[in-house]
Amino acid sequence: MSQYLTEDEILEYCNTVAGVQVSDVIIASNLIDGYLGYSFSVNEATETVQLNEKRRGKLRNRPVINIESVKEKFYSPVGMSQKEATPDNVFLDAEMDGYFSYYPQGNPFIYPLDFCSPFKPQLKLEIKYSYGYENVPDEVKYVTAMLAQNIRQLSTFAGAKRLNTLDYTVEMSNPSFFTDDMRSILSKYRYTV
Repeated sequence: MSQYLTEDEILEYCNTVAGVQVSDVIIASNLIDGYLGYSFSVNEATETVQLNEKRRGKLRNRPVINIESVKEKFYSPVGMSQKEATPDNVFLDAEMDGYFSYYPQGNPFIYPLDFCSPFKPQLKLEIKYSYGYENVPDEVKYVTAMLAQNIRQLSTFAGAKRLNTLDYTVEMSNPSFFTDDMRSILSKYRYTV
């Protein structure tokens, strides 16, 4: 459950519509998570990454905050083997897009029969890391505030263009909580695969 505005920040950011509550902010934060496909809060993950010939790989979650542990997984004459490695050997790209290079201290392939093998040994890394944002960006806080205010406003029908009481017809001026302005602000945080 995400909450991108604290109670003190609600008073600071939500100053257009009165009565915005923490529950509105939680709904707004979860709508942002659903739109982007990930959360801005700090999370942990462990995944196995296949390296290419240039010892490059990609982590699914980004931005990466810290790599906590690394295990090398490789084939040896006795089958699948693994050994501990240092996280200092993983170099993340400056773009923070999940791509990294791996440069171990020594030869990671303990494979003495390499010359007679019909295949080139592949190295996999099991990486445990934390990802997300330690501090929620200000733009996301503004969108959360706008969205929470829309939720509060539309729940009281203050944004209604027409309201009939006999048959209870409500016509909203903008039926979507997300406006085009919000989408354009969040577009730089949306990842495309």
